[in-house]
Amino acid sequence: MKNKLSLLAFATLLFVTSCTGYKNLTYFNDMELGEYYNVAPVPEVKIQKDDKIAIVVSCSNPELAAPFNGGVVSMNVESGATNVTGTGSPKEYTVSKYGTILFPILGNIEAEGLTLEELSTSIEKKIIASAMLNDPMVKADFTNFKYTILGEGAKGVYTITENKINIIDALAKAGGVPRSAKNNDVIVIRTENGQRRSYSVNLRSIDLFDSPVYYLQQNDVIYLKPNAYQKDGLRDFITSNVSFGLSTLSMFATAYMYLRFRKR
Repeated sequence: MKNKLSLLAFATLLFVTSCTGYKNLTYFNDMELGEYYNVAPVPEVKIQKDDKIAIVVSCSNPELAAPFNGGVVSMNVESGATNVTGTGSPKEYTVSKYGTILFPILGNIEAEGLTLEELSTSIEKKIIASAMLNDPMVKADFTNFKYTILGEGAKGVYTITENKINIIDALAKAGGVPRSAKNNDVIVIRTENGQRRSYSVNLRSIDLFDSPVYYLQQNDVIYLKPNAYQKDGLRDFITSNVSFGLSTLSMFATAYMYLRFRKR
C-alpha cells in the first residue's frame, strides 16, 4: 500500500509539474471560456516632435486645393488651358522641435499633442477662415509609426502603415514570444513629454488589455527578457524537451499505476 501511495504521489507531482510548465508558455490563463469582458476604448495616438505626417487636402474643385498640397496652378497663355499639379498626392511634413509643421499658405500650425483627427480639423478650420476654400477635406496619416523589439527572439525596428497597433499584433509580426523569453514580464519603454518610462505587461493575464501600453505609441521599445534558466547552450534543450519529457513520464506513470490497481 505504501508503494502504491508513493507511486501515486510521484505521478501526481509529474503531472502537476508538466501542466505548470505548459501553462507558463500560454497566454491569458485567467480568461474563462464563454465569459464576457469589457473592452476599453482605443486611445488616439498623440502627435510628437519629429513625427512624420502625410497630409492631403481635397475639395470639390481640385484646382483650389492644389496650393494647400504644395502644388501649382498655371495657365497656358496661348491656349488658355489650366495645368494643375499636386492636387491629390499627400505631402509629408516633419513636426519641428517646437511642435509645429510648416503648412503651405497657412504657415506654422500647432501639431504636437494633437491626434491626427484633431490636426485635420484644425487645418480645415484654418483653410475655411482663409476664405480660399469652402469645403476642404483634410486627411492626415503617420508615415513613420514604428516600434522596436529587443531581447530574446526577433529583434528589429518595425514600421507599420496603420495609425495604431496593439502589443499582441506587434509581437505577432515579429514571430511571437519565443520560449526562451519571459511572457509574464514583457517590458515596454515609452517616451512621453520628453521623459522615458518603462512598463511591465503580463501576457498570461487578461489584465494586459487594461494596460496603458496595450496599444503602442510611435517609437515604443519592447524588450523581451530571457528566462532565468537560460544559460550557455542548455536553453534549447530545457525549453524544448523538459516539459515534453515530464508529460510523457506522467502518462506512463499514471498508466502503470492504473494497471497495478486493476490487477489487485
